Amino acid sequence: MGALRKTSHWDFVNELIVEKETVGYLSNGDRYWRLCSRLAEVRTTGSDFHSKERVVSFAIADAIVQYRHIWRRTLTPDVLTPYFDALLSQESMDYVSTAVHQLCDLLDEHRHVHAGIIRIVWRVALVKPENLSDALKEKLLSTLWSRTQIPFQAIKRSRAMATHFFNHETKRHQRVPFGIRQLNATLTTPLFPFFYVSVPLPVRHWSQSILEASLSPANPLSIRWSNLSLLAFFHSISGSQSLHMPLSLDSTEFTDWHAALMTGILETVISSYPSPDDVRGLVRLLWQRWRQSPHGNKRPSFVIRAFVSACFRLAGHTKDVELCHECYRYSVRHNLFLSSGGVPSSERVQADSLMNHCVQAFLDLPGQEWATLFQSIDIQPPEAFGRQADLFIQSLVSRDPNLAHQLYKHCIRHSIPLSGETQKLLMTGLVAHRPSATISVLDHWVGDVRPLLLPILRSLGTCRLQHMEPLQAKILGSALLKHVATQKLTSHFKRPIQHCLYLFITANRAEDAVQIVDAILKHKPSYFSASFLKRLLQLLLRHRQFRLSIRLANLFGNIPPAVTNDIRETLVLGLLRGGASNLARRLAPPDMPRSHEVIARIAGFRKHPSRITVPKVPPVSRHSVTDLPSFTFAFLLVLNSARPSIPSKVLMSALSQMDPTTKTLLVNTYLNHLTRRSQRRVARNRRVFRSVVHMKDFFVQRAGFSPDRVTTNIFVKALMRSNGFDAVKVRALFDHLTRHGYPVAERWRRENNVPFGTVPLPPGYLQLSFPEGPIEFQKHCRPLYKMFIKALHRRRDVTGAKMIVGILKDEEAAYLLGKGT
Repeated sequence: MGALRKTSHWDFVNELIVEKETVGYLSNGDRYWRLCSRLAEVRTTGSDFHSKERVVSFAIADAIVQYRHIWRRTLTPDVLTPYFDALLSQESMDYVSTAVHQLCDLLDEHRHVHAGIIRIVWRVALVKPENLSDALKEKLLSTLWSRTQIPFQAIKRSRAMATHFFNHETKRHQRVPFGIRQLNATLTTPLFPFFYVSVPLPVRHWSQSILEASLSPANPLSIRWSNLSLLAFFHSISGSQSLHMPLSLDSTEFTDWHAALMTGILETVISSYPSPDDVRGLVRLLWQRWRQSPHGNKRPSFVIRAFVSACFRLAGHTKDVELCHECYRYSVRHNLFLSSGGVPSSERVQADSLMNHCVQAFLDLPGQEWATLFQSIDIQPPEAFGRQADLFIQSLVSRDPNLAHQLYKHCIRHSIPLSGETQKLLMTGLVAHRPSATISVLDHWVGDVRPLLLPILRSLGTCRLQHMEPLQAKILGSALLKHVATQKLTSHFKRPIQHCLYLFITANRAEDAVQIVDAILKHKPSYFSASFLKRLLQLLLRHRQFRLSIRLANLFGNIPPAVTNDIRETLVLGLLRGGASNLARRLAPPDMPRSHEVIARIAGFRKHPSRITVPKVPPVSRHSVTDLPSFTFAFLLVLNSARPSIPSKVLMSALSQMDPTTKTLLVNTYLNHLTRRSQRRVARNRRVFRSVVHMKDFFVQRAGFSPDRVTTNIFVKALMRSNGFDAVKVRALFDHLTRHGYPVAERWRRENNVPFGTVPLPPGYLQLSFPEGPIEFQKHCRPLYKMFIKALHRRRDVTGAKMIVGILKDEEAAYLLGKGT
């Protein structure tokens, strides 16, 4: 077995064939396998020159013998392609001559050959002219000419050219429009029916005449061979290759044969040229030669559109503005866009494709050259341009949805009719980029809105839109309400609708949000979770939608009692904090077991308790010190009362039982309340800062209070309440904070390495403390900088305020960048 594995399978093939030859009989199959084994010997011969030449000569000689026995009886000539490749790979011209003669005999014998043999023909045609004798050229050209004189018989199936393609935008299979590749395939079909494409009869007659004029024996041999080489070059070149064959544009030899093939070659290789300047001049010259051709009036309209479409594509790739405009004017002048009806469907498909390539070309141009297309809308009658406008929009949706929407609005203003399919395609393509523009269309949308609603809602959630225009919220809410009132929603709508309901409330369309929730819960009471409905209730309370909050709370269906008590407490306390004391008092049940509700009842369900009820709150709060939310609620009620001496006593009695973090939070709340209370009583009271400093020192000494950077912000706020603190001092204070670590970008620093260039303040100035620890942008930096902006505006220092606005924007950008990474 080891010896067998070292032996090539071709050795076994040769051994079997020799045994059968000794018997005296070799079938055509045996000869074919012997031919293949000889070709394998040619490919695997060693590097020794003398032995290689001897082995190759013997192998090729035997291969030629086997070929002569089987070539007439081969039903599929493509299996003989390796034989011709081997002969043409040899340096000896004798082998090349043999290959050409045998190839011509094979083409005479077999009318229908496939891609392999056709590739061999192109390979021979691309051999350098000086390496082939005139006799061999004449032999091949005569063979091909004789094939063109055979009456045409279309083959049933051909894999050379596709007839349909799948449109991912319309989700349908559509006919491939007749383009430059189909045109060149039609030119090749009389030679090789493998390239057969179903085309109109005028195009077939035109291509037959062009082919006969290019390969006619009446022409000189050099011209015929050059035309054949150009055809072979078109079928052989790939997109990754560059032009290595000169394309002659001599006006004396230039025909439609050259125009079609050169255009196809340029379209194939254009992507390999990074700079459009390399081929722009060649494309423009090709266009001029084609227009100046004396046989232009004999071209069928299909041929003209195919060439102009290719020129549009080349002009867009090379950024040739002048050529784009020339092609557009030529198309309009010769009615290539078919603005009138009554034409065959194949011609309509090609005209639509021409319009699509026109749009793509103008979009590829620099600047606003696509405005030319918009101007043409006003030139033609609206009803005649409706079809072209559909094509414009359909081609623009995938490239530039915003531009497609501009064209859509232009058509609406000028009463240009658009098909429903086009409008739907535009809306579905636009919703991911501009959901707000899609919402405005719902107001006058005719038909089922379901295909648009879900993409719109998903887009609003994906882009995390925080605010919506009230008019858009009204349109979307109306469309959504009509939909949910008649149909049950699937789970795919759940999360998008939840985000959309938040937007309705912030856009002052809270009633629409509650109506939508009511309509959905009527069909399916368990569609929304209790936690979501609670968040929605809290948002309504924050926006002071008290009546709608009560209405939403009544929509809660079968939920556990614990959740019911939680919802009731949220509603009552929300009404209380919002100042709706009467509603809170009316909705509160007599038996309220929770501490929040007990405290609210003692305070008379008032946000600002009276002087009589305030003393009753502290005893309750002392029993709920361990319940921090309840104590904070009671403490805030006391702060809002008209008894300023009670809050400090309540706080001092409870601080000893709290951890340092809670202690700092409550003391900062109290200090901040001092600044607000002084603002309500006496504007910019000079004693505000002193009272804040005094109470801070009091809590530090008596309760172990540790100031943090929020405390520093409160001190700055108290300073700015004073009338004597003018704009100059505000600037100096900002520079003082900058020197103590508050962030400022380098580009804002001026003299003394600070934004406003003030001199340093003496140590301990204004008794400001700067605790250790990081400065957080959201918690410390942004509120502080906004206070400075407001203070400078009030003091009419607009320049200083603008500088701090710029500093704040830079810091916010840096924060978001760091957050994203």
